[in-house]
Amino acid sequence: MNPLEHGKEELKELSSNPSGENLERFFLKRTSVWDYPVIDLGVATVGICNGLVAALKPHEAFSLLPYAGQLLLRESDPYKIEQALDMLSDLVTAANTSELPAEFGDLFNQIEKKVEVTHSGKGVWNYVKKNYRKT
Repeated sequence: MNPLEHGKEELKELSSNPSGENLERFFLKRTSVWDYPVIDLGVATVGICNGLVAALKPHEAFSLLPYAGQLLLRESDPYKIEQALDMLSDLVTAANTSELPAEFGDLFNQIEKKVEVTHSGKGVWNYVKKNYRKT
């Protein structure tokens, strides 16, 4: 079973109608069948939210960052937090700016505390912090 097959329709909907609700639908569908932040496809290893960067324009990804941060903060399982971090890092990449949305900046310290309970999320979080010059 390829977990990337799950959430394809939700990703299309997110691409045509970027909203926090559609981002959450995509995330929940994709992560419902896979417990880890990465997927080994044999020839490559990709993040659980693979496809997100290509699906969104930079300003759309930028506007979704606060929603992704809030979604991460609702998670309690370390693996789910890592999956949400993967989604967050994909949105940071897709946004293609070091400008920090105010609503997302307000969540930074809370997210940092959540990352402390993960198994391997610190590296991804460091990528996010570096992008916003928070290291």
